[in-house]
Amino acid sequence: MWDDLLKISKQMKEAWCIMGDFNAILCKEDRRGRDMTQYKEIKEMADFMETGDLQEMRWCGAYYSWTNKTIWSRIDWAFINIHGYEVFDFTQNQYLAKGLFDHSPMLVHFRTSSKPRSRFQSYEMWCKPQNFTKIVNSAVSPIPNSPPRQLRAVLANLRVKFSKLNRDNFTDLRAQNEKARKDLTTLQMKVQNNPGDTTLC
Repeated sequence: MWDDLLKISKQMKEAWCIMGDFNAILCKEDRRGRDMTQYKEIKEMADFMETGDLQEMRWCGAYYSWTNKTIWSRIDWAFINIHGYEVFDFTQNQYLAKGLFDHSPMLVHFRTSSKPRSRFQSYEMWCKPQNFTKIVNSAVSPIPNSPPRQLRAVLANLRVKFSKLNRDNFTDLRAQNEKARKDLTTLQMKVQNNPGDTTLC
């Protein structure tokens, strides 16, 4: 089973969740009521998680997920890969009451965070293109209604126009920043190696 799951994990390039009864524990505290805990039980799953780059999903509820009224074990798990945490920030596994079963049902909650309200912001770099003044003038052209409504309309127009301006001229800022950083590093190394070369200043 572990080998088959590892093959799947190596192929996963997207968010992946794997959950169920693994019949294995991660530490000796995960079982009560039986003195002997096999080291192999712990090592196999620990190796699987490390090699498969998996982590236990955040959880709440009862600690022991299975019992036969004599032995209590934590053998039901929900694991998630790194892509899963990137996509589902607030995912949580809940261990529910056992009811008439010997295993605790697991319920995964895909919680969402409230999206902050967007604000209008202006950046100095937008002033550099030659058509900046023309864009602003077109947005503040006479608009009917009261002054507050005029202002809201102007800002709404500017938001749309500046968004297009940003897409057309500044979408590769990260690449430009990386290039500038590399150029600076190269120049600094040249100056350090040839401090007397005035052409580098």
